Amino acid sequence: MNEVDILITKDIIKGDRVICTKMKVNENFTTNTTLIYRKYLSEMEKNIINSGEFYVTIVEKPYPKIEEGTLKTDLDKFFELKNRRDFLVPMFFHKLTIDTFSKFKIIDIDQYKINNKKFFKLLVQIRKYVRTLERLGVMLDSSITLNFHNIRKNNDIDLVILHPRYNIKQIRENLENIKKLDFVDPYFEGIIEWDGEDKKTLDDQTDKITEGKVTKYFDIIFNPKYHYYFFGIKVVSLDYDLKYRAKRRFPKNVADLIITQDKLNIKVPKIKKLEPFIQVQDNTYNTDKFIKVVSNYLKRFDHKVDDVEERIKELY
Repeated sequence: MNEVDILITKDIIKGDRVICTKMKVNENFTTNTTLIYRKYLSEMEKNIINSGEFYVTIVEKPYPKIEEGTLKTDLDKFFELKNRRDFLVPMFFHKLTIDTFSKFKIIDIDQYKINNKKFFKLLVQIRKYVRTLERLGVMLDSSITLNFHNIRKNNDIDLVILHPRYNIKQIRENLENIKKLDFVDPYFEGIIEWDGEDKKTLDDQTDKITEGKVTKYFDIIFNPKYHYYFFGIKVVSLDYDLKYRAKRRFPKNVADLIITQDKLNIKVPKIKKLEPFIQVQDNTYNTDKFIKVVSNYLKRFDHKVDDVEERIKELY
C-alpha cells in the first residue's frame, strides 16, 4: 500500500486492509516522538501518545493526484500525507527505530535541530532526487548516528545510495546534484566509492564487525537489525557503528567510545590492547603519543576526562 494514512487512537479500529499495533512506550520514546515528529502529529495525537498506551492504525487513503495544473493546496496535502507516511510508519512498526528513539536523550529540541542542520539539508535533496520506492538502498553511515544520539557533532555525512537505475543518465545527474553538497561523502554503487574502501574492503569489515553473521556490507542496508529510520531515511545502528569504531581503533574512534560510554551510560565494545607501537593508516604512534592524540580529540569534542590512559584501559 503506497497511499496510506496513520491513525493514532485510544481505541482499536477495525476494518479491511488495516494494520494495528498496541504499544506501551517509555518516557524517552514518548518525548522524542512528540519533539522530533511534532510537525506530523496533531495536538490530539501527541496527547494520546503521551498517555503511554495507544493504537496505531495504517489505513489506505487516496492522495490528491499530481498532474499538470494541480492546485498548490493539493500539492501541499499530497506531500504532507506522503511525508507523514514516510516518517511515522517506521517510527511505530520498525523495532530498531522504536528501540533507538527510546534511548535518545534530547533536552533542547531547537539546539538539536541546529546540530543536525546538515542532515536536514541533505534530506531535502534526497527527497527531491530519489523517489520513495527507490530509497530502500539509501542509508547514512558512520558518525551521523553519533550526532543523532547527541554524543558529538559530525562534520561529513557518509551517504550510501544503491540506486536500482544508476546507469540511466538522468538518475546519474540527479545523484551528482546530491553530491554537490560539500559535507556529503558519497558511496554511490556503480558511480563513486569511498576513498580506500572498495566493496571487498567494506565486506571484510562487515564480516569482522558482525562476527560472520553478515558478510556483505550492502546487507546492512537491507537487514532491519542493522539500521533505524530517521525522518524516513535509514541510518546505521549505533551498535554497529560502535563495533566498527572498536575494531578500527583509531585515536578518534577511541575518543568516541569514551564519550558514548559517559553520555549514554552504556557498555561499549571492547578494543584491542594498545601495543608499544600502533599503526594508524600512514602514522605510527607509540603508546604515549596515541594516548595524547586521544586526549586531544576529547578536548576538541569538549569532553573532560581526568585520566585518559586509565579510561582507555577500561575499554580493553
